[in-house]
This record gives sequence, C-alpha cells and structure tokens, in this order.
Amino acid sequence: MANKKRIKVSKKAGLPPGALLHVGTQKTQKNSFDLISYNETDLKESTSPDFAQFAQLFKNENVNWVNIDGLHNVELIEKIGKNFNLHPLNIEDILNTQHRPTYEEHDELIFFTMKISGAFENDNVTFENISLVLGKNFVLTFQEKENELFNRIKERLRAHGPVRKRKADYLFYRLVDTIVDNYYVVLDNVSDRLEELETAVYRNPTNQTHHELQYLKKNLITFRKSIYPVREAVAKILKEETSIIDKQTLRYFSDVYDHTIHIAESLETLRDLVTGLSDAYVTNINFRMNEVIKVLTIISTIFMPLTFIVGVYGMNFQFMPELTWKWGYPLIMLFMFFVGIGMVFLMKRKRWI
Repeated sequence: MANKKRIKVSKKAGLPPGALLHVGTQKTQKNSFDLISYNETDLKESTSPDFAQFAQLFKNENVNWVNIDGLHNVELIEKIGKNFNLHPLNIEDILNTQHRPTYEEHDELIFFTMKISGAFENDNVTFENISLVLGKNFVLTFQEKENELFNRIKERLRAHGPVRKRKADYLFYRLVDTIVDNYYVVLDNVSDRLEELETAVYRNPTNQTHHELQYLKKNLITFRKSIYPVREAVAKILKEETSIIDKQTLRYFSDVYDHTIHIAESLETLRDLVTGLSDAYVTNINFRMNEVIKVLTIISTIFMPLTFIVGVYGMNFQFMPELTWKWGYPLIMLFMFFVGIGMVFLMKRKRWI
C-alpha cells in the first residue's frame, strides 16, 4: 500500500493568496516595499529598502508612509507587523484578501480594511483588498498588488502639496478619500454600460442581452457588499473619539462619509434600473411574441371559412351541380376571394387589426 503524504498545518499568521497550492509548486513572488518619509521642508523616498536598514530610513520626527504591494511574503509582513506592534489578528486580516471591510482601534493604532475597485471590464467589477494602519507618525498600506491609485498623492507630496504640512492622520484621510472617490469611476462606467443595454433592450433584445443584465446585477450586489461596510467604518471613525485623529481631520471624514452615502444610493438606483430593464426585456419579448401570435391568428381566421368551402367541394359526391357547371370553378374562387376581403373588413371594423 502506498504511503500517504501528511499535510503540515501552517503556523503562520495567515495564508497568502494562492497558498492552497501543492508544496513545491507555489512560485515565490516578491513584495514591493516602499517608504516615504517627509515633513514640511524635506522628503525622502526609498523603493524596496532592505528591512534591516528600515530603522535608518524611518524618522520619528517625520510622517512615514510605508506601502507594501503584494501579500505573498508572509515573513516580511509579520516583521513589519511586529515592528509596529500590530495584533496577530490584524496580520491575519491583512493576509486574508476576502476579509470584510472593517475598522478597529487599539493600542493607539487604527486598523482599516477596505476594497479597492479595479477596472470595469466585460460587465465585471473587480475588487482588491487593502489594509491601512494609522499610528502617531506613520501610515501603513498593504495592497494585493501594485496599482496607480495613489500616484497623485505621491506627486503632491513631491511637489510640496498641502499634505506635507499635515500629520499622519491627514495622509490617512487622503488615502481613504482616494479609494472612495475611485468608486465613482466604476459607477460612471456601469451607468454607461446600462445605457448601452437599455438601447439593446428596446431595439433588438436577445438572450445575450438578458444574460448581461443579470450578470451586471450580480456585480452591483457585490459592489454593494463592499461599500456598505466602508460607510459603517467611516461612521465609526466619526462617532468614536480618538486621540490619533485630530478634530480638524475628522471634518474631512464627514465629507468621505457623505460620499459613501451617495455611492450607496447610486448603487441602489443602478440596481433598480437593472431590475427595470430586465422587466422591460421580458415585457418587450412578450409583446413581440403577442404580435407574432396575433398575425398568425388573423391569417388562420381569414382562411377558416375558405378552408370550410374547400372542404365542402372536396367531398366525393357524384351529384354536385357546381361540378358540371362551366363557370363553377371561377365562381367559387371569386366567392372565396370576397369572403377573405369581408373577413379583413370585419376585423378592421372590430378594431382587431
């Protein structure tokens, strides 16, 4: 009997994406580890620094933004977590890309998990997980993969923008606000797609159109599940008094909260529109079917008396006067013609056609 291989249970804080592969087949993927340390007059930026030199790059008197792209190097993330006194459960939440958006505050740290909306392609809304940690003089961001969402913030930091004059809590706000504002881009794309589907529904509805509507509706439900927890988390920031975020910065979070409410309402509107278009599709298909049945019924009704006449003269009786009459055939054909015209006239008078 063949020996069975035992599967070792990992004692890590969490499993990275793709960890459910066979041992020896998982490819090693590197993390991008960036640090931006700045104040009002100075800014230093380091790309992929060695963790051993991290203490030299990190300045306590500055605002430090540590950005990690990629969650495959679990040991590196654990080192960063221990360095900033992150709870092991928070590290698990960082590595769990399917984690629900949430907000936690403990030990003078704020932990915030959100969903970044990706490109809207083929009626599909993609989302990536991002975790943000706010401390007294630092902000940590953990992303599934590298993207260009925060490039504008980096450019403003390099250009001595107003972010340089603020503390770490303001940088934390700008990151959250950028993620929320990116939801509007997806909403605009979904709205444009709905206009295309609306035109297809009323001009040339097909089964493919109906499938696309249902698929889009499913993605809107997924979008809704991502934005509602974010709204709750931002509301929690506004309600709870914390020393990490200044009162002036909390006013900016009120604007973010208003945006989340507007996005949630827009999602409900879009979902209602999709439902309305689905109903319109069914109504349009039924209307077209009724029109076809109506035409067929009219044709059948017109030919019903004609079929009766043909049936009568199709009987094989020997003594039928019209059969031996010279003008019998033309007369019957003329009679059938006027019967058909009379049936059409009767239907128009009854307003059936």
